[in-house]
Parts: sequence; C-alpha cells; structure tokens
Amino acid sequence: MLNNKIHDVSDASVMDADGYGGDGLYADDFSGLVDMENNLIYRVSGNGISFSAPRAGPNQSSTVKNNIVAFARQSLLNAYDPYSFNVVPPLPMFFTASNNLFYFDRNGSESFYAQGGCTYPGAIPYTAYQQWTSNLYWRADQGFASDPQAFHVQQSLDANGGCANMKLWNYYTFAGWQTLGEDVQSVVRDPGFKNPAFPADDYTLPNGSPGIGFVAFDPSQAGRSNPVINPPPVPATFPTKTFSPTTDF
Repeated sequence: MLNNKIHDVSDASVMDADGYGGDGLYADDFSGLVDMENNLIYRVSGNGISFSAPRAGPNQSSTVKNNIVAFARQSLLNAYDPYSFNVVPPLPMFFTASNNLFYFDRNGSESFYAQGGCTYPGAIPYTAYQQWTSNLYWRADQGFASDPQAFHVQQSLDANGGCANMKLWNYYTFAGWQTLGEDVQSVVRDPGFKNPAFPADDYTLPNGSPGIGFVAFDPSQAGRSNPVINPPPVPATFPTKTFSPTTDF
C-alpha cells in the first residue's frame, strides 16, 4: 500500500448501529508482510491504519513506515482483537511502525488513543507485539508529551476474553512508554506542515523533513494524472448522509 492519498473516510453509522469501518488503510484477517509507506491519511472517522484480528504466520510482520496520519478520530494505528480466533495467538508481532508523522487533536477523554484496539501482548514483551520507533507525534493542544495517558498496555484478558478493557490498562506518559523499549528515538514535535487544517488540508513541509528519518514526499503525485480518467456518475444505492469536515470529523 504505497503512495496513496486517503481522506474524509466515514464509517457505516449512517446505515447501522455498530458504525463499522471508517479506517484509512486496513489489512484484513491473517494479513502479513504488508508494506504501508508514503501514504497521506487524514480526517477519517475510524483509525488511521488498522490491522484486523488474527496475526499472520512466523516472520510475516507488516511494515508501517514514512506515512503521514492526521486527524483520525479513534486512533492513529490500530490492532483489532487477535484472540477472536485463537486463545493464544502466534508469537510474531503485528507490525513495526517507524519514521511516521502522527498529527492529531483528540485525547483519551474523547475516546481517542495513539495505539488503538487490543493492547494485551500475551506472554511476550509489548515490543514483540508491536514495535514503534523513530516516529513524530504532535497533538494540537501541545500537551501530548506530558499526558499521563498517552499510551497504555493491558495486563491480562478480561473475564470475557476481551483485550480492549480500559479497567485493565496500565497507562504511560510518552517518556514512560519509551522505557518499555517502544518509540526509541521518537519525538513529540510540531512537524511544520504548511496548513493542515480544513479546508486547506496542506500537508507539505516548507521547512523540509522534521527529522526522525522521515523522507518528504509529494502527496499531489498520488493517483492517475495522465491521462485523467473521470468516473461515470453512479446513482445512490445506499442511505447517504452529508458530512461537514469542520464539525463531523
């Protein structure tokens, strides 16, 4: 999944009660060796990037590298429940996440977390479950570095086998998270986007790369440009709803 521009993705809440979907990039059950690089993802009602339930086989960890993820409404990077098919999942980690720019404006009081979904690693260190390193984080209120609930790890499954139970979470500040071996060489720093707010949606970097190994790319080059293909009109087949990027995301 390379060199995409993905934005204004909404979930299915207009059609049903559970509101499924709304992620930017999504790797389905048992996906492995997925390479997600140089993508711009912003203003999605779910998670910026998601991995579905069961993990892949040995040595099939996926790569999340050099992406810009902004204004996701549930989490930046999500791993759904790996225990839904296997009581004891295989040992390989879901993914390694490095050199990404994460830009967001919500916190835990708004049901938003940097890492979403299941945060119970089982009988292995968290670094063997998800490995984060050399990323940049910036929350619009400038308070992420001191947030006592910036990250969390669930210590056990709950009585129902659930692995996203807030009552069982141990919370960490950004610095505390780093003591686990996560996000080594990562920083909390404004990346310097030109104007990421709606309606400008300008994620260019006039001052160049903000560091952490991020290699700047041009999102305007995503998609077909020559020849330009105009899709035919498609009549509405499902219930529709108009969303305002100012108030609904």
